[in-house]
Amino acid sequence: MPDRTNFILGMIASSLVVIYVLLMAATIFFAAWQTQLARGIDDTRARIHFLETEYYGAIAKIDSTDPYSVGLVAPSKVEYVVEARMPGLTFNR
Repeated sequence: MPDRTNFILGMIASSLVVIYVLLMAATIFFAAWQTQLARGIDDTRARIHFLETEYYGAIAKIDSTDPYSVGLVAPSKVEYVVEARMPGLTFNR
């Protein structure tokens, strides 16, 4: 019985060491993954800021453009569409 006890305890200790090493590897993997994801989020935020800056710059340029200088003129005739009921729909008024 003592021979088996030492063997069983040795196997349990070895298993615990292997599990410990695997858990440490998993911890390092997930820490590196989290760091990579955080860096990706920061890069995405920087890209969004850059795109917003470009967008607002383009809008400011369009707003400052004189419509007559690009050939836009006031319409010569304006017509409005009469409100019509949608077929199959009822409106309670």
